[in-house]
Amino acid sequence: MTKSSPPQSSQLSLLDAIASGPGASQAQMLWGQRMRALMGMALKRSGLSRPQLADRLSSLLNESISLHQINAWLAETKTGHRFPAEYLPAFCAATGSLELLRDAVELLGGRMATKEDLHYAEIGRTYVRRRQASKREKALLDLVESREA
Repeated sequence: MTKSSPPQSSQLSLLDAIASGPGASQAQMLWGQRMRALMGMALKRSGLSRPQLADRLSSLLNESISLHQINAWLAETKTGHRFPAEYLPAFCAATGSLELLRDAVELLGGRMATKEDLHYAEIGRTYVRRRQASKREKALLDLVESREA
């Protein structure tokens, strides 16, 4: 009985995308303006004020984040003030928005999965394993029955 290999995904992992070079155009890789816009939208949708966001980030990161920093990160004209990538999880948690992270992943050709997506994937894996076990069981039964005949 031959063993078939699992289907290959055309989706790049983040590490594969980085190792093989950008899958996006140079213009897309210049993400700063888009990132600031997404951060602004996330902040607006969260209902938080900028000072409240600074307080939440300070609490989540256990370091002082000032209103000045928030303003600099969101300002179109402050291109020298970059939002640190290490703050991304805290920003997403504080605003309740995953859009910034989702956009970064999609820029590299990936797709974020929700917890529900992961549950469906596990259902699929369980189904495939059950089918494989059933085929193996049938093959063994056929082998045993052919020896009895």
